Amino acid sequence: MRSLSTGSLLDSVATAHGIEVVETPVGFKHLGALMIERDVLLAGEESGGLSIGGHVPEKDGILACLLAAEMVAVRGQGIAEQLRQRIWPRYGHPLNVRLDMELTPGLRAAVVERLIESTPGAIAGLRVTRVDRRDGAKMYLDTGREGAEAWVLVRLSGTEPLARLFFQAPDGDLLAALQRDTERITGD
Repeated sequence: MRSLSTGSLLDSVATAHGIEVVETPVGFKHLGALMIERDVLLAGEESGGLSIGGHVPEKDGILACLLAAEMVAVRGQGIAEQLRQRIWPRYGHPLNVRLDMELTPGLRAAVVERLIESTPGAIAGLRVTRVDRRDGAKMYLDTGREGAEAWVLVRLSGTEPLARLFFQAPDGDLLAALQRDTERITGD
């Protein structure tokens, strides 16, 4: 289980092991609520919040660090080495980035109008295939490549004058293009 701002690497791993992935709006409170209702293996979000089934339905940084330390100790490899040798070759290596865009009232209106209420037909030349509006607007893009998922999520902060922009792409060039084109669309 993961929040919708979290990258899809977790989905690839879960699918390979026959495990369903449930996507929630941003905020561990949504994940925690489902942990109480359902049998959950793992719950995580892009900001680093993590918990496991049978543990508290809250993000637990100490648990996450202990689990990472155990992986290093048992396998005798650092996290980066495990990613390069065990995870990315088997499940893919999507690239993810989050940007915070400071919003003036005019820019806020442009972001809401151009990216949340109505969405462009394409971003960086890729057709928008569907939009999830549960929490802002998550626009899924057609890369034309099997397993090469790309998307842009735009959501407004509830506590600060910010738009939080999340991007996923299969390579760095496309990731940079998505960021540039999103800025162009908003006029920033």
